[in-house]
Amino acid sequence: MALGFWTLDHPADATAVVLPNGQVLSYKELARQSDAIADAFGSLGKRSLVFLLCRNGEDCLAAYLGGLRSNQVLGLFDAEMQPEFLNSLLENYQPDFIFASEPIAFANYQEAPAPRGFLYRRTTLRSGPPTAPELALLLTTSGSTGSPKLVRLSLQNLNANAQSIVSYLELTSEDRGLTSLPMSYSYGLSIFNSHLLAGGTLLIPHASFLQRTYWDFVSKHQPSSMAGVPYHYEVLLKMKMLDRELPGLRTLTQAGGRLSPDRVSQVEQLSFRRGWKFFVMYGQTEATARIAYLPPNRVREKPGSIGIAIPGGKLYLDDDTGELLYTGPNVMLGYSETASDLAKGDELHGLLRTGDVGRRDEEGFYYIVGRLKRFLKIYGKRFNLDEMEDAMGRRGCGTVACFGNDDRIVVAMERGSPEPLVREVLEHLKIHPHAFRLVNVDTLPRYPNSKIDYQSLARQEFFE
Repeated sequence: MALGFWTLDHPADATAVVLPNGQVLSYKELARQSDAIADAFGSLGKRSLVFLLCRNGEDCLAAYLGGLRSNQVLGLFDAEMQPEFLNSLLENYQPDFIFASEPIAFANYQEAPAPRGFLYRRTTLRSGPPTAPELALLLTTSGSTGSPKLVRLSLQNLNANAQSIVSYLELTSEDRGLTSLPMSYSYGLSIFNSHLLAGGTLLIPHASFLQRTYWDFVSKHQPSSMAGVPYHYEVLLKMKMLDRELPGLRTLTQAGGRLSPDRVSQVEQLSFRRGWKFFVMYGQTEATARIAYLPPNRVREKPGSIGIAIPGGKLYLDDDTGELLYTGPNVMLGYSETASDLAKGDELHGLLRTGDVGRRDEEGFYYIVGRLKRFLKIYGKRFNLDEMEDAMGRRGCGTVACFGNDDRIVVAMERGSPEPLVREVLEHLKIHPHAFRLVNVDTLPRYPNSKIDYQSLARQEFFE
């Protein structure tokens, strides 16, 4: 197996993790816990498919590293995923094991011995061909819609992206990264991976950044870096949370969607006064996490830019469509939609079509100007609008059209649609109430071929 961050090859007594109660795990102890769980995953005597229901903490981190260290195939999912979505994934992929930090009952699974957390083993053997030897990790791309479409990643993908992040953020063993983003989310996971590669320390608060205990933890353990999606920065700026004493902090990073240029400028000005480096970044789960970054010394000049390619990668534009293309060793193997897809090898060979339309300025900095496909990132979560419409159709919501921007999703309903049911679906998808708007229209505009005219809808004043 290739060497990477999962080897935890750092001084044994160096601090790897600080937990909410102040408990400290050394790299030696983290390795010991990971290997103990790896033994449980390997109890079937074969390479297993393991679903981790993730909460940031000691149990799930050890399970994640244990799976990588023992060459299992892992699927990382939010522990708060709606049960019906999770059950759909379980039925589709039939993992050998499910690992959770809290006890849960699953049909067709029975509890198995585990050194920590809760491990459930499938009562019948998983059917289908063996998983591809290079496959290591499965991540979801579409927020909480429960889509069976997953991103297939290799160990090389994971480590290459971690190496790039370590390089441009200049991470060292002295860094203390705050892990307030979910590890089931590629941006959050990249913080874990990159700091472990650098031999740094992971600070894991269980509280929300809106809670006092979170800031008590920050004050006590003094992170050197903090990460956030656009929603986080909107709240941090509005509530002046970044004006407080933050000794030790030297780096802020932002990804997970577009932060408005005005807000970028505000954070940059604040960072300049405080002596911090502010990195605006662009990425996709399909590229493991990061694709581009805007160097802190160029943020003031180019607040709307996604910057330049990460080390080891290359950006360019499709001459015909203007689509932003990326090549690099962190590009996924491909997608999977059924268990049989897990046997597939590398289908993309390092080339990713991002689905975003871009432009390049005279200095080689890139900007996103639109999307070819119907995805939005809201509060750091990525949503497939077509899947949202399908979900509403399956629930009997009538004819609806979903569109919007990275600030808000608009759901246009033809009159007579059951608004309470539409709201119920949106709540199930865990879309923040402030992030969507319901509007009624007499008839949805359509093209001659009967397809909905989303451009016509978008021109109407629904975003005020």
